[in-house]
Formats: sequence, C-alpha cells, structure tokens
Amino acid sequence: MIFGKVLTLLRSINDHREYMYKLSEEKGLIDPQVIKISQQLDEKIVMWQKLKYELLSVSSNGNSNT
Repeated sequence: MIFGKVLTLLRSINDHREYMYKLSEEKGLIDPQVIKISQQLDEKIVMWQKLKYELLSVSSNGNSNT
C-alpha cells in the first residue's frame, strides 16, 4: 500500500537526519561520512517531495491517470 511506503520513507528520512546530526557533532560538518549521509538524506527528501506531489495531484484530479 502506498501509505506504508510513505511511512517507511518518512521514518528513513528521520533516521538519516538524526544520524547525520550525531555524526556531524562527532566528526564535523566537512567529514566525508557526514557529507555522504547528507547526500543520501537529500535523495530521500527529493523522493518524498515527488511522492507528495504525485499524491496531491491524484487527490486533486480524482484519479491516478496523471
């Protein structure tokens, strides 16, 4: 179900964000591992934005043919 995927993605975003904050406190903002996690987080956020846009488009059109 689509909502299960949304919840999984949102949890993953939150987990990545928390991990990135902790790691950046330990290693600093320019550490390669922190940058990698930040890039992964960016990708997940973009996925969420696209999914949210699709869901809003479907709900406003009343169908999924968009």
